[in-house]
Amino acid sequence: MADGSSIWYCGGMMSSLKRLVIPLIVAQARLLGDWREFSIVGLLALLLLPASAAAFPEDWKLDVVHHRNGNTFGGLIVQETKEGMAFKLVLRKPGARTVVVDLFFGKEEIARVERLTEAERRELAERVAALDRGGEKERQRIKDLKLEEIRWPTNEAARQFRGKFFVLESNAREDIVRQAAVRLEDMFLAYSDRFGARREPARPITIVLCRSLTEYQQRLSGAGLNILNPAYYDPQKNLILAASDMEQRAEEYERLRHKHDGLLAELDAQEKKLRRHFNGQPPRAMIDQLWQTRRAIQMLNAENQSTLERLGRPLFTILAHEAFHAYVDSFVYPASEGGLPHWLNEGLAQVYESAVVDGGQLNVGRVDLKRLVAMQDAIRQKQALALSDIIAAEPRQFQLVHAREAQAADQLFVASWALAYYLAFHRKALAGAELETWLASLKRGTPPLEAFRVWVGQPLNEFEAEFHRYVMHLRPDGTLRTDEGR
Repeated sequence: MADGSSIWYCGGMMSSLKRLVIPLIVAQARLLGDWREFSIVGLLALLLLPASAAAFPEDWKLDVVHHRNGNTFGGLIVQETKEGMAFKLVLRKPGARTVVVDLFFGKEEIARVERLTEAERRELAERVAALDRGGEKERQRIKDLKLEEIRWPTNEAARQFRGKFFVLESNAREDIVRQAAVRLEDMFLAYSDRFGARREPARPITIVLCRSLTEYQQRLSGAGLNILNPAYYDPQKNLILAASDMEQRAEEYERLRHKHDGLLAELDAQEKKLRRHFNGQPPRAMIDQLWQTRRAIQMLNAENQSTLERLGRPLFTILAHEAFHAYVDSFVYPASEGGLPHWLNEGLAQVYESAVVDGGQLNVGRVDLKRLVAMQDAIRQKQALALSDIIAAEPRQFQLVHAREAQAADQLFVASWALAYYLAFHRKALAGAELETWLASLKRGTPPLEAFRVWVGQPLNEFEAEFHRYVMHLRPDGTLRTDEGR
């Protein structure tokens, strides 16, 4: 796993155990990601966090327990007895799934409690109950999903899913199609909840997912498109075209999973033989060896599954990005009526591509570290795109036709992401009447720079200076350095 992307294989049984090193930090990170409960080690680490680390998001109202050691814990009071308090700690970060940890505070540990009203606590309890702890709800939905068989243009068998907002067609592996359909359905429902729907599209959004990049490029070529972008949204056809490159990895995972299942069956058979041979009382050391090997194989299977999911993230990120374009164009701001300015459309698509649907709600706002560093470097080296160039960008500037254009396009994408992030999360300018007034002025033909100046309420040079200062003080966790007030 040195490269972070290979599939683990357990072949040597006992000898493999000697090579297994699973750092506690990695294990705890996985526990957080998989929504499982903390181990004792993880819980102790949590309890030792400084009080400043226990920051609570503004969108969920929480009960707050002030511990006598100085730490504060936000979450849900479950039950109070004379011994203490059963408590669900709620950990939320922008763009990440909510983690819930079951705790118990002894009465002597509690300094004071800030309590929600009964109505607020009921609302919080409903939100916590809606969370998919462990991903079990998603797995069941993937299993129960109804797919129709269709014919691909090459006459091979393919699959189709028809949802409320889109139709997905793909010749990829069935498990990939199922997961993509469920993730997309969640994303479109969350977009609907966040942005509403002002209109119904004339035709449904169609998403075509090719099972290889080669086929994707052939499809683009057949449509007269010569671009290098990893996916494409055509507003005229209301069509998203994308490719999955997970086939080979998924097949490798299935092959190793099958082999490991065989090893587990062999271990079960060995244990039965041992118990028969020793009349039900085999030496403890032998049973422990079998148990350790079985556990190692199970952990490798879990690691392989985690690796496969990690390898699939680029695909789902791309789909979420194009789904944002398609939803906004189809239901909110259609291109035929002016739409969103190109820089804002692309900037917000990058912001929302990393969002997660958490308990039916969009959790958005994660800072993309790679883009942040690129933008900070550009500002530091005085090579950042001018604000006027971002605002005046045309659609073709976001489409890669030749590899030599990649640097300029990347710079524009990064600048658009940074500007959209600043407006959304610091200026909070992307909601309300001011946004609609700005879009209406653009539709009337007001020059983009003048319309932008009126919208933000200050000269462009002043706005640009504040924007760059914000980016330079922005941290990867979404907070600002202390010398920059919010």
